[in-house]
Amino acid sequence: MGELDNHSFFSGHRQHRAPDEIHVLNQVDNFRVPDYRVPEKGEGYMPEAETQGSRLKTTVFHLFALTLGLLVAVLLAEIAVRLIVPQRYWVFWDSTSTWALDPELGWVRKANMSFARRLPFEGRFIRIETNADGVAPASIRREKVPGKLRVLVLGDSAVAGSSVAAEERIDAVLQQQLQAAGTDAEVINAGVDGYSTDQELLLLERLVPLYHPDIVMVCVDQNDFGANVSRTQYGLPKPMFVLAPSGHLRDIPPDMKGAAIHNFAGGPLRFVIVHSALYRLLQPHIWALRARFLSLQQRNVLGLSDELYYRSEALRSLDWPLFEAMLKEMAEFSRAQGAELLVYLHPAVDEVWEPNIRYTEARLGLDPARYDRYAIEREVMRASQREGIAFCPLIDYFLQREARGPFHLLPRDPHCNATGYRLSAEALSGCLRAGGFLGKEKAAIATGPSTGSP
Repeated sequence: MGELDNHSFFSGHRQHRAPDEIHVLNQVDNFRVPDYRVPEKGEGYMPEAETQGSRLKTTVFHLFALTLGLLVAVLLAEIAVRLIVPQRYWVFWDSTSTWALDPELGWVRKANMSFARRLPFEGRFIRIETNADGVAPASIRREKVPGKLRVLVLGDSAVAGSSVAAEERIDAVLQQQLQAAGTDAEVINAGVDGYSTDQELLLLERLVPLYHPDIVMVCVDQNDFGANVSRTQYGLPKPMFVLAPSGHLRDIPPDMKGAAIHNFAGGPLRFVIVHSALYRLLQPHIWALRARFLSLQQRNVLGLSDELYYRSEALRSLDWPLFEAMLKEMAEFSRAQGAELLVYLHPAVDEVWEPNIRYTEARLGLDPARYDRYAIEREVMRASQREGIAFCPLIDYFLQREARGPFHLLPRDPHCNATGYRLSAEALSGCLRAGGFLGKEKAAIATGPSTGSP
């Protein structure tokens, strides 16, 4: 085969060749040298683009695999918690299911409510029932029976008692205590989950003229103080009072425009978060971490303000003048309706359960002398005293009966158990007798910080 001329090859011209050479040249002539010119932007395929696409696909695949792995791990942990950990550590109670919107109070307990709830602590079912005014027991009527002592108890979830059976709640046990002491009495439970002092004042002014009680009891909760200076709570508007320079209270009604009760079970994400056993198990630790970034007011509402017992400046920062003005308004309104007011402080686990106090001291490295379990009770008692309101101390009554404890739905629920409500009722019944509320001669109710058994 003859030598191939480069010019002839690239120009496409052929010289006269032998037939066999022409066949070979025809094949060579069909060959095209690749064009290595760099294409313009968007003009075509680049090897680098393919590499970048492969890397992107690999990254997306790794992220998907990681997400899938995490979801599987969370699902396995969820299953493990439900199978291994007792329900009392993680079961959820949606208290908003008992609420109805109210233009003056923000929310109230539903009227004519009747449903069953399963208690995770014991596995039994209890019933939660109200009458047409949203108070319990459902059988109570507005008309007062002549000669029968009527007591109205106001408060938040500490009074509502939705975690114990009806016969174990404060109203039922107090009524039993009074009757056992020879007093024909009936006790009305007007507790509403999530309430603070301002809402209790307005509810008092609504219910007292309807039910004409002889005695009105108000249970102050340790987390009321943060909510008293807030216009919203639990995602709902609420009323709030401000104290004018004259000393009078001014009511700021709730802004109900667009208000809706968003049950925790509503929406897929909220459902998963609230009803996840794993989340509920970890919730106290999550809240404790979150509390580091919240104000004292916000921590108080969440029940995470234990510094009130060992930092006097934290205790003084609460709006005590506003709280006292609301107590005064309660007392004056009750007296104008022919009723007497008695105030008591919910016996918190941070005050009456020694193991919990020791744990707090160890966790924070506190000198035991710094922890003052009476700090809040003392201030509530002083505010009551200044307004001439009877106050019933409970802390020492519980401490003297520690052997009957625990008094709360431990380890996760700070509300009273059946024993806690029974001790509270015993102490309150004693205060009523000592204070002459039961028809005997008047005597001063214990006014020192928990003077022990009444």
